[in-house]
Amino acid sequence: MKNPMKGKNILVTRSTAQAKPMMERLRVMEANPVHIPLITFQAIRSDEIKQGLETIEQFQWLFFTSANGVRFFFDNLQHYGIVQRKLDTIKFAVIGEKTDQMLQLYGYQASFFPSSYQADSMGKQFVRFFGNDKRVLLVVGSKSTFEIQEVLQAEQVQTTALVVYETAYETAYQQRLTELIQQDNLDVYTFTSPSTVVSFDNQTKDLETEMKQIKSTRLCVCIGSTTKEAAQESGFQRVLTPKQFTTEKMIQTIFHHFLQESEGV
Repeated sequence: MKNPMKGKNILVTRSTAQAKPMMERLRVMEANPVHIPLITFQAIRSDEIKQGLETIEQFQWLFFTSANGVRFFFDNLQHYGIVQRKLDTIKFAVIGEKTDQMLQLYGYQASFFPSSYQADSMGKQFVRFFGNDKRVLLVVGSKSTFEIQEVLQAEQVQTTALVVYETAYETAYQQRLTELIQQDNLDVYTFTSPSTVVSFDNQTKDLETEMKQIKSTRLCVCIGSTTKEAAQESGFQRVLTPKQFTTEKMIQTIFHHFLQESEGV
């Protein structure tokens, strides 16, 4: 059977630190990954973070919504010289396989891994399993949504958010992105967060004619419902999202799309 992904030019917008596994997998599939990082991350240092980490024993649960949240949480622990034994009485909750894998790299196991990545169902599931008499620290980034905090608080769970890293827009590759857009040389546009969509729109706002055509005809594949909504609000009309929010499932979604297209389905 002919490989439907062979030779397809696929835009990868993940940060430089995160893009390698997706790029390698696309090459295995004989696609041509085109890497234009649209966001970058850096740790936030503040008295608020230091104080929050120094008094972390007051929480029974830590909630991580991204692998970056895990990475920069432990980065801040090390930066402020806070001993990890403060975490001995705390349980961990994670959203997504990559977040779980990152937590395991630091030697911890998640006690709660929701069956759904939707904030509302996750919050209700947590309360059903563990009750609402818990104090939760939600570890997030500067561009994260606080929907989970709102859901947990609505369920009467005491929830505090701690912003441990900053998401910044990466513009160093804007000229290359402009050239790709003007050539209409990309078959698939992939986005892994609403921030990547916003950064993309900011950098292509002067290409109105080209973007109108591209957003109406080219395939767009996103991780997560909020990213999908951002892409649709941006104007992309052919948006797909895998049920599982991983880059591996994104690639499978792309494969099946082009397979059906080649078979005339």
